[in-house]
Amino acid sequence: MKKIFGQAFDSLDETAQAVLGIVYRQNHFSNEPNVSAKQAAFTLWHERNGPPGDIQQFDSFYRKVRNLFNKLEKLGFVSKVDGTHGYKLRENYLEDQLAI
Repeated sequence: MKKIFGQAFDSLDETAQAVLGIVYRQNHFSNEPNVSAKQAAFTLWHERNGPPGDIQQFDSFYRKVRNLFNKLEKLGFVSKVDGTHGYKLRENYLEDQLAI
């Protein structure tokens, strides 16, 4: 991830870094390369051993992940794929930052 995003990756909190890791894995190793915020939330919830069946706690966590996707998109780390609920990494992030 540091190769793609450089020092900007270090400035993100742990959950944002984990979200980018999930997007990377989905983009590179899945038959369906785009990942939605809900898919990422389910994956993180499972990886972090979130309590199964606790709908309210998951819903709160999902809103946090959804908010992170909005921030990551605004900062240029990910981009929304037109016509889907999915996102992909902006792997030309460093090139774009140098052009500014």
